[in-house]
Amino acid sequence: MHPSSFPRRARTLSLLVMCLVVLGALSVPPTLAATKPATAAAQTEIRIGLDPTAVPIVTGDDGVDVVGSISNDSDTAIDDGTVHVALSGALLDTPGAVSTWEAGRSQAKPETVASVSVGAIAPGAVRHFRVKVAAARIPWKYQLAALPMTLRLTEGRTVTSASTRSFTRTTLQMQRGAVDSPLNIGWVIPLTLPADPALFGPSGPDRDQAWARAIGPGSRIDQLITGLADQPVTWLIDPILLDPPAAADDNVPAGTIDDPATSTDTSVGSDQARRDDASPTPSATASSTPSAGPSTTPSATSSPTSSPAVSADPSPSTSASATASSGEPDPSESTPTSDPTDPPPADPIPSNTVETLTAELLTKLRGLPSDQTIWWSGYDDPDVLTLLQRDPALLQRDLRRPLPPALRALSTQRAVWPQGEVGAGDVRRIAGAWTSAGQATPIVVLPRRAAADPSAPVTGSVRKVAGTGGVVLYHEDLSATVSSAGGDPGLRAAKFLASSIAIYQQAPGSDRSLTVAVPRQGTTSPAAIKATIGAIRSSAWIFDLAGGAMNGTDPKARPTALLPAPARGPAYPPVAASALSPELIDRLGRQRRRVNTLGTILVDSGDVVDARHRALDVIGSTRWRGHPGALQIVSRTQSDSLRAISGKVSVNPSTVNFFADSGRLAITIVNDLNRDVHDVVLRLQPRKYLLRIGSQPAPLDLPANSRIAVRSEVEAISPGRVQVDAQLTNADGAPIGNANEVTQLEINVRPTSTWIYWVLGIVGGLVLIFGLWRSLRQGPRRTTLDPTSTKATPPDAIVATAPSRIGQLDPDDESPTTKASPPDER
Repeated sequence: MHPSSFPRRARTLSLLVMCLVVLGALSVPPTLAATKPATAAAQTEIRIGLDPTAVPIVTGDDGVDVVGSISNDSDTAIDDGTVHVALSGALLDTPGAVSTWEAGRSQAKPETVASVSVGAIAPGAVRHFRVKVAAARIPWKYQLAALPMTLRLTEGRTVTSASTRSFTRTTLQMQRGAVDSPLNIGWVIPLTLPADPALFGPSGPDRDQAWARAIGPGSRIDQLITGLADQPVTWLIDPILLDPPAAADDNVPAGTIDDPATSTDTSVGSDQARRDDASPTPSATASSTPSAGPSTTPSATSSPTSSPAVSADPSPSTSASATASSGEPDPSESTPTSDPTDPPPADPIPSNTVETLTAELLTKLRGLPSDQTIWWSGYDDPDVLTLLQRDPALLQRDLRRPLPPALRALSTQRAVWPQGEVGAGDVRRIAGAWTSAGQATPIVVLPRRAAADPSAPVTGSVRKVAGTGGVVLYHEDLSATVSSAGGDPGLRAAKFLASSIAIYQQAPGSDRSLTVAVPRQGTTSPAAIKATIGAIRSSAWIFDLAGGAMNGTDPKARPTALLPAPARGPAYPPVAASALSPELIDRLGRQRRRVNTLGTILVDSGDVVDARHRALDVIGSTRWRGHPGALQIVSRTQSDSLRAISGKVSVNPSTVNFFADSGRLAITIVNDLNRDVHDVVLRLQPRKYLLRIGSQPAPLDLPANSRIAVRSEVEAISPGRVQVDAQLTNADGAPIGNANEVTQLEINVRPTSTWIYWVLGIVGGLVLIFGLWRSLRQGPRRTTLDPTSTKATPPDAIVATAPSRIGQLDPDDESPTTKASPPDER
C-alpha cells in the first residue's frame, strides 16, 4: 500500500466516527433527554395544597384525614396520579425546629403512611383528594405536638424521583386532651389607602374610579371587612378613608348661601356639584339629591375638614349656585321654581362618587360585630419617624385634626404603627407628639423585637408603657406566615399551628398572648387571610385576644420598659425607604404660602384654605414609602392646580398707545375664580424711565367670574416704547401667584408737548399750499347766466345755499331740498 493512502484513510475513519456520534445523539428519545428538566419544571407548576377548613389535627384514636387539592398549572397531563402522605416521629418542639423543617434543612426522614389514587388530571384542572391515615400509622401519641409531614404526587404508584410530579413539606398537629393555658392571639388588620396618585387628583372619573378601587365594592378593603365579619379582629383605620381630602381642582368651589326655606341635603350630589363649580363656565344651579348615607356636607364645598359621609352636623345645606360668565348674578335664579317648562332634573349622581363610597363604607363599619374593635390612626396614617426628623410641623397638623363625630361614635381609641426600627426613645417622642397636639396618648404597635429577644420565650404581647396608651407587640414570624404573598392558605395555617404549638411548649401552663399584624399594603388575598385565620382559630390550644385585652388598659397587661434599640432579626413587613425628600418638603412650604395668600383675598376662604392644606399634607403618609414616583406625581399635581387657581386672578396683557403728557392708563383685571375676591392690589413698575406712575390704583374688589377696568394716573417723560410690569398682590404685599412672574404691558409713549405742534404745523402748511395751488390752477370764477335774459334758468344752474338735510327728511317727502325764486316777469 502506498504511504500516502494512510492519511486519507485516517481522515475517512474520523469522518465516519463523527457521523455515527451525531446519529446516535439524534436517535435518543426526546422524553429521555429532557426527563430531569421537565420533572423539575413540572414540580413547580403542579401544586399540592391543604384544605384550610380541614387542616389535619389528630384529636383521638381514629386517625386523621388529610384533605387537599392538586392544581395542574403545567401544559402536560397527569395520566395516573397518586398522592402519598409521609410522616416522621421527630418532634417540632421549638420555633427553630419548625423553621428548619420548612426550609428543608431538617434531618427528619418521613416514611409513607398512606396513599390514594387521583387518576388523570388534565392541564389547567384541579383535583381534590382525601387520604385516610390510620391511627396505627401515626408514630407517637402526644398530648400536644407537631410532626413533620410531606405530600407527594407521583405518576403511578411507585415513589421515585423520576415519577414525582410535585412535592411539599407541611406538618401534622396532634392535640389529645385539654390545654390548661391556651395561647391568646389577637389580630390587627390595617385599613389604609394604596399609593395611587389618582386618589388625590382633580375631580372627575379618574378620581372617582381610583376611590372605587380603593374602598368601593370588590376592593381589598371591602373584601377584608366582608370576609372577616365573623373573626374577632382589631381594625387599624386611617380616618382619611371616611374623610377624604379635597380634589386638586384648578378652581375653588362656589360659595353657598344658606336658606332654611330651600336648603336640602346634597351629600350624594356634592361631588358632581363640585366638578360643576370648578368648570370655567359654572352651571346655574347644581341639583340636590337626597343622601343615601348620613346627613353630611361636602368636604370640598362647605366643610372641607370633614367628610360628607361623617359630618355630624345634621343641619341641611343648600345646593351650590354659580354666576354667569359675565360675573353678574341673575336674581331670577335665587329661588328655584317648578315651571313645567323647566328642563328635566339632572341624571342621578353615579354610585361610585367619592361621597357615596365613603357613606357606604361608614355604613359597613357601623355594622361591625361587637367582638371587633376599631382603632383610628392619625389622619393620613402619618409616617411618624420620618416626620419627627424632617417635618415635625406636618406631623403636628396630622395629629391635631380631631375625629368627626360620626367616627368618634364608632371608637375614640387612637393608635400608631410606626415604620422602621423603633427604640424606647422613639416611642417617647411619638407619644410626646400626640400629647403636644392635644390628643390622648395612643396605642403603639411595634414588632416583638422592640421589647424582647425573638429567641426568648413568648410572654405577653400587650404591655403597659409610661407615656403611651399601651404597646402591642406583634410576632413578626407568625405575621409573615399569615400574610406572606403566594402560597396555599391551608399550608400556611398548618405552619402557623405548628409554630404556635412550639411556642406553647416553651412555657406550658403560662398565661401568654400573641398578636399578628397584617401589612398595610399586603398582597395576600383577603380570601386567603380569612381561610388562614379561620383554620387557626379552630384549634383547641388557641383562644381569642380581642376588645379591651388588646390595649394597655387591660389589667392583665404587665408594665415593661422598652429596649433602647430593637433586637436583631428580619423585619416584617420589610421597611421601605421614606419617599419624603427635602425637595418635597420645600415645595410643600411654597404651596402652603400660596394657599395662605389666596385665603387673604378670597371671600369666605376658611373652607378653601383648610381643604387645600389637608390635600397638601398627604405627602407625609406612610403609604408613600417605597413609592417615590407616585409621591412626586401627587406633589406636582397639587402645584399645578394651585398655580392654575392663582392665575385666575390676573392682569390682562395688552399694548396701549399713550398720546398725552399725562392722563389715566386703563388696565383690565380678570377674576375667573368661582368666588369674589377683595383687597387685590395692583402694582405697576415701568422698566424704562419713559413713563412715570403718578399713583398706584386703590385695592380692588372683584365679583366671581368677572373683569373690571382699572385706571392709573401716569405721566409721559419721553417718547418711546416701554414695558410696564403689572403684578397683583394682597394687602400685605404677598404676590398672587408666582413671585417671579409678572404681566407686562406694552406702552407706546408719545407725549404731546414734544411732537404735536410739529405735526399740526406741518399739516397746516400742507393745507395752505394745497389751497393756493388749486386757486392758481382754476383761475377766477365766472358766472354763465345772462342777467338780462328773460328765459327760465336751467335747473342745473341752481346752486343750493341752504344746508343739506339728507338723512333727516321723511323718505316719503318728495319736495326738493331747496327752492329758487322764479324770474321777475315784468
